[in-house]
Amino acid sequence: MIGIKSAEKFGCILFLDLIKLGIQETLELWTDELIIRENRDQRRFAMDIIAQIEAEQIALLSKEIPDFKAGDTVKVGYKVTEGTRSRVQNYEGVCIARKNGVGIAGSFTVRKISFGEGVERVFPLYSTNIESITVVRRGSVRRAKLYYLRSRRGKSARIAEDANYKPKNLKD
Repeated sequence: MIGIKSAEKFGCILFLDLIKLGIQETLELWTDELIIRENRDQRRFAMDIIAQIEAEQIALLSKEIPDFKAGDTVKVGYKVTEGTRSRVQNYEGVCIARKNGVGIAGSFTVRKISFGEGVERVFPLYSTNIESITVVRRGSVRRAKLYYLRSRRGKSARIAEDANYKPKNLKD
């Protein structure tokens, strides 16, 4: 005879064990399993609602985000406010990381060398301060995060260009 705990663990109870456990314990197990399944379905439904709200917010922003990944050289037009004047400042460098995917909470890190010093900046993907994102060059890398570039200098910090790039088909 398998016990109640092992029956829950395997998610099934043999017919003979149902007789041995008794009708009352069997009904308790079934109701517990139904409650667990209902909670799981409610969580899925809640996640669907969150994804739906997130998609609506992205649609309201109506931003055109190009398909880029770590290793690509990107130019980010960032709005800078100085006093009463506002202007767009371009920040061009290698994208070394993307976080949280393509959702509303997504961000990416761009690294550039400025006056011999490495400078990194993290941009929220759907920030209202970002005027434009353009891909200058496609890089051929095998990693999703290029943090190792922080310790590299000169020729060893170069990234090979991806000559035969194929854009992904994003589902809308």
